Amino acid sequence: MNKIVVIGSFETNKNYIYSLVNQDINTCEVVFINEKQENIDEIFLNTHASFFKSSINIKSGNYNSCGDASIFVITGKQDTNTIREIVKNAKENKFDGIYLIATDNVNIDSYFVFSSSLVPTHKVIGIGTMAETNYLSNLVADKLNLSNRCINSYVLGDNDSYIIPWNISNIGVMNINDCLNSDQLKSIEKEFKTNFVNSPYLKGCSLAYLTNVIINDKKEILTVSSYDMETGVYISIPAIVDKCGIRESISVELSKEDTNDVYNAIKNIKSSINL
Repeated sequence: MNKIVVIGSFETNKNYIYSLVNQDINTCEVVFINEKQENIDEIFLNTHASFFKSSINIKSGNYNSCGDASIFVITGKQDTNTIREIVKNAKENKFDGIYLIATDNVNIDSYFVFSSSLVPTHKVIGIGTMAETNYLSNLVADKLNLSNRCINSYVLGDNDSYIIPWNISNIGVMNINDCLNSDQLKSIEKEFKTNFVNSPYLKGCSLAYLTNVIINDKKEILTVSSYDMETGVYISIPAIVDKCGIRESISVELSKEDTNDVYNAIKNIKSSINL
């Protein structure tokens, strides 16, 4: 049985559970570590799961639940000391699985989880810009009156400095520049930057989808926070995710402007973690 331990923001975690029960996941136990003593209604959450004929079982617990867990989820607004304490407690209770990070500063916090846990880099994954990428794809699909399944557009970087590399965006087998002109692309980019808000609901959806990809070994390309060997930080870039975590990051050929923006984002992340 798959076991997931969850700690952090109750709003994000609740939305994670709501999204998780709609995923194609076999028997699974989800354990809330409730350090803030919030009112977690296990019966309510399990009742919700039962409507969807889900075999997911939700309960409250503590760090003792970590030993046989395969995934440890950290959400919410966390400071560095709290991150280190969470990881310390997980390690002391024999956790040896994959860390999934959906905090407010996902790239920075993913780095601190990695540096505190000393696990291989592929076992620490942030949700990165998964929600942003899906939102952008829906904007493009709406503009072209197509299903978003036809759209391969990406948002990279950091939540303080989004990068949209149109030169690697495709509509089916066509480059996006063959379908939309520069003014249309600028309009979409403006709409994205004006309207996108990464809410607890979207974080929960991203976490649930990422969990599904890992548990069912789907080997998908996702814009997650992964470790960049060259610069030594976590940043949101396309990567292949499977049952072991990050299988590999994908090198993409960006424009000169987008490349500079990525390096500026990395510089800001390094500054935030004092590297």
